[in-house]
Amino acid sequence: MIPILYEKDETAFITNGLGRLRDITEAKVTEERNSVYELDFNYPVNGLHYEDIRHGRIVAVKHDDSNDMQPFEIISCTRPVDGVVSFHCQHISYKQSRLTTSGTNVDSLSAAFALLENATPTNPFTYWTDKDSTGFMACADGVPRSVRSILGGVEGSILDTYGGEYEWDGMSVKLHAQRGTNSGVTVRYG
Repeated sequence: MIPILYEKDETAFITNGLGRLRDITEAKVTEERNSVYELDFNYPVNGLHYEDIRHGRIVAVKHDDSNDMQPFEIISCTRPVDGVVSFHCQHISYKQSRLTTSGTNVDSLSAAFALLENATPTNPFTYWTDKDSTGFMACADGVPRSVRSILGGVEGSILDTYGGEYEWDGMSVKLHAQRGTNSGVTVRYG
């Protein structure tokens, strides 16, 4: 799949946006469980869309066998080396770091997600879970915090309190009891 470049305010990712980045020479998506979700790619300075690739714009890629587009925001780039520039991007879900919310007395997962949905500025993300958990969320202490930190990253966060495994899927955040399946296969090196 050829990555597609979009404006920074795109949310649907169903068109060809500003264009397909056919000249990419190398691309790598890194996803770690409940952690890093990033894209790094190299693009030549003489490539068709080089002038269009800017900080804040979004690159959507298909990176696994699920066949869905995942958007990544361009956050940095290097100086050209031998006519090639390296770009670093973070999954669109990192934009939740710029959303702020606060509240108290959160005692269930559904109440925690309701707290996130009421963030300011307006929160475009949706939240889903297959868990039905209760328990007091310690970081809901009335202190304003970023939505991303409440999801996980501070003591008493949603992940700390209710457990699970996150799936970052475009503008949707999914908290699974367990992602994937255990097939009983063990890989051993020796």
